[in-house]
Amino acid sequence: MKTTRQEFIEDNDIDSNPAKKLAKSVFGKIPLIYSGPTITDVIGVRWKGQVYENAKNMAFANQYAEFNHNELVGWADQMKKLKKNFIVIQLHDSDDHNQIVQRMDIVHKLIAELGIDVLEVNAIGATSL
Repeated sequence: MKTTRQEFIEDNDIDSNPAKKLAKSVFGKIPLIYSGPTITDVIGVRWKGQVYENAKNMAFANQYAEFNHNELVGWADQMKKLKKNFIVIQLHDSDDHNQIVQRMDIVHKLIAELGIDVLEVNAIGATSL
């Protein structure tokens, strides 16, 4: 944790701080946070709450595979008109099931084809913590 903390510490400039890079990408947009059904689903909900509380901005979170049953339908061509308003963040964990990873890859491609940025965030470390 000490090593990781050094990478994310607030004193680091944007170019060397992954959290600041992510914040800069999300600034001025509504983040849609998608995750797998394991530990990252809790993280997605937490991130959504942090965006509300700290950025004073709307955010939404959903998880795979539930996302594919309903929300995917909303990603139709009319979203092209709104593309400047949204950004998608997909949270990945090394324990994600292969079928979930495949769903995430397919959805990334579909959303990117609409002209909406999709950021991929991978969990780091040897344990869930």
